[in-house]
Amino acid sequence: MFERVLTAFYGGTFDPIHYGHLRPVIALARLVNLQRVIMLPNNVPPHRPQPVASVQQRLAMARLAIAELPDPLFTLD
Repeated sequence: MFERVLTAFYGGTFDPIHYGHLRPVIALARLVNLQRVIMLPNNVPPHRPQPVASVQQRLAMARLAIAELPDPLFTLD
């Protein structure tokens, strides 16, 4: 048998990532008891100009941002 894990997917450019990206998701996680949030940084969004930071830089910034959080809620994909 398998264990259910309540998971949310969160996409964005995150150029750069900041607490305005993280706070609402943390609040939602507490509200509905999310166990995991998988962040999906976009490479080049079709509806916005090219990001300033490269996708590798934005991934690195996102890793640093979620590493500082006390709860291991977030993962990157």
